[in-house]
Amino acid sequence: MKNNRSLLIIIILVVVVSFIFVGFAYTSLYIMKNMVTRGIEMQLVEVADQGEQQLQNKVEGHFKVLRTLATEYSQRNADEDSIKLLDFEAERNQYIRIGFINSNGVAKTTDGEEFYAGDRQYFQNSLAGQESISNILEDRLNNDKKKIVVLSVPVVNGNKMQGVLFATLEKSRFNRIINMDFYKGKGYALIINNDGEIVFNSSKSEFRENLFNYLEMDNLNKIDKEIAKNKNGIICEKIGGEEKFIGYKNIPNMNNWNFITVIPKEVALGEMAIIHKNTVILISLLIVIFWLISLYNIYNKYKVDKIIFEHAYKDSLTEIGNRNCFFKNLSENLTLCTSNSILVAFDIRNFKVVNSVGGYSTGNKILEIIAKALKTLFSKEATYARFSSDNFYILFYNCSSPKEIEEKLNIFESFVYNNFKDNNIKINVSFNYGIYQRFKPKEDVLQAIDKADLARKHGKIINSKYILFEDYLIKSIREDYIIEEELKKGLKSNQLKIYLQPKYNFSDLSLNGAEALIRWNHPSKGFMSPEKFIPVAERTGLIIDIGRFVFEQVCKFLYECKVNELCVYPIAINFSLPELYQSDFIDYLDKTMKKYAISGEMIEIEITESTIISDISAINNIIFQLKNYGIKVSMDDFGTGYSSLNHLKIIPIDCLKLDKSFIDTVEKDNNSKNIIKIIIDLAKSLNLKTVAEGIETKDQVELLKKLGCDCAQGYYFAKPMPLSDYKKMLFKLK
Repeated sequence: MKNNRSLLIIIILVVVVSFIFVGFAYTSLYIMKNMVTRGIEMQLVEVADQGEQQLQNKVEGHFKVLRTLATEYSQRNADEDSIKLLDFEAERNQYIRIGFINSNGVAKTTDGEEFYAGDRQYFQNSLAGQESISNILEDRLNNDKKKIVVLSVPVVNGNKMQGVLFATLEKSRFNRIINMDFYKGKGYALIINNDGEIVFNSSKSEFRENLFNYLEMDNLNKIDKEIAKNKNGIICEKIGGEEKFIGYKNIPNMNNWNFITVIPKEVALGEMAIIHKNTVILISLLIVIFWLISLYNIYNKYKVDKIIFEHAYKDSLTEIGNRNCFFKNLSENLTLCTSNSILVAFDIRNFKVVNSVGGYSTGNKILEIIAKALKTLFSKEATYARFSSDNFYILFYNCSSPKEIEEKLNIFESFVYNNFKDNNIKINVSFNYGIYQRFKPKEDVLQAIDKADLARKHGKIINSKYILFEDYLIKSIREDYIIEEELKKGLKSNQLKIYLQPKYNFSDLSLNGAEALIRWNHPSKGFMSPEKFIPVAERTGLIIDIGRFVFEQVCKFLYECKVNELCVYPIAINFSLPELYQSDFIDYLDKTMKKYAISGEMIEIEITESTIISDISAINNIIFQLKNYGIKVSMDDFGTGYSSLNHLKIIPIDCLKLDKSFIDTVEKDNNSKNIIKIIIDLAKSLNLKTVAEGIETKDQVELLKKLGCDCAQGYYFAKPMPLSDYKKMLFKLK
């Protein structure tokens, strides 16, 4: 009975194991088939990559020729030598023709033709500053109606768009790319657009005009959706009674073209016959495989456990510890903490601006460099972690003083900036550090982190790099929080008021315009100084809402002046760096001016010297856009930043506003007087107006007038006044 029972158990086990092995065999075949299919997809994509690269290289070669010719053509101003040069290059590069299209769309070519090309998409693209390649066109200048491709580039002289240079090539010039050989001559390639229309076709292809016409609905929907999303993939379709794999891959930056590779399924899956033959061998090895799978599962569990651990304790981007890891390391190393332990919280100043200017990829690279610096410099003497975004924390186990910490952090910054150069990062980045120097082994870690954080945040408010935690900071942060909340309410309940301070011409003391200033009439505290709430607004992002509130109120006021037939003088409005970096900044100004029927000549934008110098290239781009609307731009607080006078010739401003610090000392300090004289003379040589702000005495007026300053602003002439008072002044002038 016992033996029978054992035999039954053995039989059951054999049957169970047999089912397992058979099931495994079929599963293996299925997996292998999928692997082969995936391999085919990878091979087809690889072929597409090669074809795409050849196409990109060929097109880039032609663009390189055209760019060189465009530069030469713009400098020669279309003289006979430049026409000969185009004719020579057309023959040398086997182009049908090369031509120039002026900004009105009139084209002249090397073969003596003249025609209108303003309706061509390639012309419109290049006139907008883009290099362009056309879809397949018919040659309008030859009776044989050859199929052609046109490449075009903009012709620019300085900042002026002169027109478009184009070259015409026969479509057949691209055939060698399409007629590439793969899968022993059984495969072929073609290029289609997103609508399935065939742009370039292989001589082996059975497809005509549109690939999508040959596809079943399911495959059509799949390829249509994925091509629209620039995705790569593979489908299997029965064409002419034969199943074929069709691979597709988007060609970036080229008219929404896609590289298509086609291979008969029977050819691609020829290896599957070998797989079936080996099935018998696989079954005989199933016992070994069974144990291998068991071991594989154990290994997988180990990997999963490792991944779970890393998710819990490691920052996925920087690969250093996260918040959980920081607390874990701290609990394991409490014995290393002494009365000399110092906690540092730090972040990147204006990290949102860094992401806006350089993109998230640059921001992520900066975070990775910071992590690399922490690992390289502090692994043996501290525990560190990235908690979130750009917020990092370091606990130094033993430091003699905050000064020693500052020295270590200076070394840290040098390491980071050197790596910026190695990684071609050109964005200026600075840090804010909060330092808590009385960390004790038994102290609550969360409270210590909060204190370091308070110091860091306070450093941002007062624009200080290193801040030590002191008890008074708790009160200061609370006050700032109260201001922030009340300021939000003030914006909604019309507590913020616009004041205007007039500006006058030195020549005849006539009104020249005004500067818009913000005032906060708090319901219980009365008028609050901008110095109290503007820093809080800049730190919290409320400055964007405030700036737009000011701009709209000014536009509304100018509209009312026009309706009342008053003299309209330009009003200057200040904008900070975070406001300028808003992606919709220019669109907002445009929409608001149109809303109130205000022209750009009525508006002046003031940008501080330090803001402009922080990123000259980006700010210059914004200034050029403003000037396109007729808006004048002034550099405010000139003389307080670190710009060189040489910068003025590359910054497209209209006016310099001399900082009050110069004006206050101009009467008694010859150095200030000489500096102002140099600045005014330089401004005149650059056709820039000068405005002296903060004038309070008659002697200052006489001296600045003598030095040649154009405009004056200050309490000597008029204090900032409500809109209603300024309007009364305009009525008197009327």
